[in-house]
Amino acid sequence: VGYGLYILDVLPGNEFRFARFNPVVDRSSPVPTHQLLGKTLTETFPPAIAERYRQYYQTCAEHCQSVRFEDYLDMEGHEKWWLVNLTPLLNEAGMATQILATATDITDAKRAEQERQDSYNLLNSVINGTTDLVFVKDTAGRYLLVNDALQAALAPDQPALVGQDDFALYSPDIAADIQATDRQVMASGVAQTLEQTVPIAGEL
Repeated sequence: VGYGLYILDVLPGNEFRFARFNPVVDRSSPVPTHQLLGKTLTETFPPAIAERYRQYYQTCAEHCQSVRFEDYLDMEGHEKWWLVNLTPLLNEAGMATQILATATDITDAKRAEQERQDSYNLLNSVINGTTDLVFVKDTAGRYLLVNDALQAALAPDQPALVGQDDFALYSPDIAADIQATDRQVMASGVAQTLEQTVPIAGEL
C-alpha cells in the first residue's frame, strides 16, 4: 500500500481516538505514531488543530458519509500536506463506531504548486511594472495574458481581454491583418521583431 491508513474510534461527546496506523503513516507522519496511538484528538493536538480535525471526523460519523479534504500540518518544523479520505465503519445498528482514513502525501505536489504560483506572481509583477504593452496569445489568436498597460491603452472601458481575440478590439480588417501576421510568425518558428500600427482610442 502506497498511502497511509489509520483508524479512529468514535467516542461519546464528539471525541475520537487513534486506534491503528499502517507502516506508511509510521514512516511519514510528522508526529511519531507511538505518541498518537490510544490518544484522543484533545490529548494529542493543540486546541485549534484538534477542533479542525474534529469537524471533519464528526461530519463523517454523524452523517455516516465519506469526507474528503486536504490537510496541512506543521509540527515542530515538519511540514506535510495530505489528501485525506474518511470512510465511516458502521455497526449492525448503522451507527459509525470507527472511521477509516486514507491519507496520501501530496507535499511535493503542493510545493511545486506554490513554486508555480510564486513564478506567476513574479512574472505578473514584472509585466505590470512596465509601460510597454505585453501580451500572450494562443494559436487561435485569443489573449491568454495581458498586462495593465495594454488593458489601459487598448480597452480601458472593456472587461478583461483574456479569452478574447483581436476582433473584440479592432475593426475586422485590422484584426484579420494582425492575425495573419501572427500566423506568419508562428509558421516561421523563430522570434521576430515587427512593427504594427493599431488604433488607440480610435486614433492611429
